[in-house]
Amino acid sequence: MLINEFFVSEHTNYCFTRAKRTHEEEGTVRITSFVRLTKEYSYSGRDRSYERSESVWVDIREVTAREAAESVVMLPEHMVKFSVSEAVFSELVRLAASSPEELFHMTPEYVACESC
Repeated sequence: MLINEFFVSEHTNYCFTRAKRTHEEEGTVRITSFVRLTKEYSYSGRDRSYERSESVWVDIREVTAREAAESVVMLPEHMVKFSVSEAVFSELVRLAASSPEELFHMTPEYVACESC
């Protein structure tokens, strides 16, 4: 691989991103929820660095405020990105395949992350 010839270290950061936005559309209050599982790769060498990301799973859902689960309604209006361990990330990917709706209102076990 060409990258390995120029870069001496590699780091993978596993991320869980969740966002919620409430808005009005044609007189109806709607809630849009977004969840993404991402692997972020960082390569560094003597005089340069390189970063890339890979979306492993992503979902966007929109419901009226009346249809939304109370746990979704109660979430704050913002986007939050969590850095998680590889083991937690694997569990989140598994959960996304079996019960994706769970990811829209959960907070995973996460680690502090300066870049998140």
